[in-house]
Amino acid sequence: TKGHRFSSIKEVEIKDPLEYVETLKKANVYTDIDERKEIIVKSATKMADENGLEIRFDNLDDLLDEIVYITEYPVPVLCDFNEKYLAIPDIVSTTEMSKHQRYFPLYDKKTGKLSNKFITMANFVGTDKESFDNIKAGNQRVVSARLEDGVFFYNEDNKTPLISKVENLKGMTFQRDLGTLFDKTKRIENISEYLCEELALPSDLSHDAHRAASLCKADLSTKLVFEFTELQGFIGEDYALKSGEKANVASAIKEHYFPLSANSELPGLVEGKIVAIADKIDTICAVFLSTQKDKKKKRP
Repeated sequence: TKGHRFSSIKEVEIKDPLEYVETLKKANVYTDIDERKEIIVKSATKMADENGLEIRFDNLDDLLDEIVYITEYPVPVLCDFNEKYLAIPDIVSTTEMSKHQRYFPLYDKKTGKLSNKFITMANFVGTDKESFDNIKAGNQRVVSARLEDGVFFYNEDNKTPLISKVENLKGMTFQRDLGTLFDKTKRIENISEYLCEELALPSDLSHDAHRAASLCKADLSTKLVFEFTELQGFIGEDYALKSGEKANVASAIKEHYFPLSANSELPGLVEGKIVAIADKIDTICAVFLSTQKDKKKKRP
């Protein structure tokens, strides 16, 4: 069989199946998944520690698994980017690093804040400093370009308040035969109002829930969410706060997408729960209605 493509040992003879794992190690291939994962975690953690930084693996299970399966001989590389990119919300930078580029974001141990450094795991064999430096420079160039886009989109979006972006939803289709995202927003408003009345909620809470419903889809028309779609809701919260909206309204905008998966958190605020339920009720009913329309069209 073959060793690592950069290994000095190009071909390996396996004389006994029981020797497979250890024999390939000599050719710079760690075939044992658990061992490879352990190497990644330990080597990256050690490099972070040596620089007064830490990796928050608790939120990176998917990333860690992906890196395990795309490397044979993982080697950590410490990289950095311009500190000016820390001006945008952390979630933009960490999403770009972890989800788009498969990097480990690093946090300052003393302050707990996101740093301008990250670790990438290179599938690298050898001691050639020039090749190693090229790996570092290439990754830094890529992430800097992406974060530069993030800064530009963020600044452009914040030139106008979040409420002004609701009108743009009129040009964005929700589903075929189900209108635009603006139409959906209006339905969410109506359902939220109905739920607040049925639950006899206080007027101030009902007002805030209605405000959150009005703004809940606005960030879908922003440049930043168009580029980083997984940030929907999170960017809405940030933009709402920058636009002077109340903290609970901003949180409800984010929370109305919860739960994000079967095991993720639920909305914590009543306002968030109201808008989340309204959004999901609308989606379920609208899709069923659309299905019924399709059935009628097919009838002879």
